Amino acid sequence: MAAGSLVHMEAVSGGLTTGPDDDSPPPIAASTVTPAGLAGLLAEHAYV
Repeated sequence: MAAGSLVHMEAVSGGLTTGPDDDSPPPIAASTVTPAGLAGLLAEHAYV
């Protein structure tokens, strides 16, 4: 959580290259989850 907000961590795409070490993790970004975004995440990842 960031400042009390729920966030979704996801890999950044768009042609970013990794560092000189191939073992370095891919870049990630945190985006605040809205009620509609949470519903979308649950629909995509939850089996009910």
